[in-house]
Amino acid sequence: MGNEETRTGKGTGLGLYIVKYYADLLGAEITVDDNVPRGAVFTVVLK
Repeated sequence: MGNEETRTGKGTGLGLYIVKYYADLLGAEITVDDNVPRGAVFTVVLK
């Protein structure tokens, strides 16, 4: 966890997949916005 530039361990890449799975179960909405100069911001809205 933490800043991509400073962390030493690599992730599995499953985080967003798991969040989407549970968001779908709960009827939530996920949006994504560009985070200039790099990256993205994901927002989960529970109804």
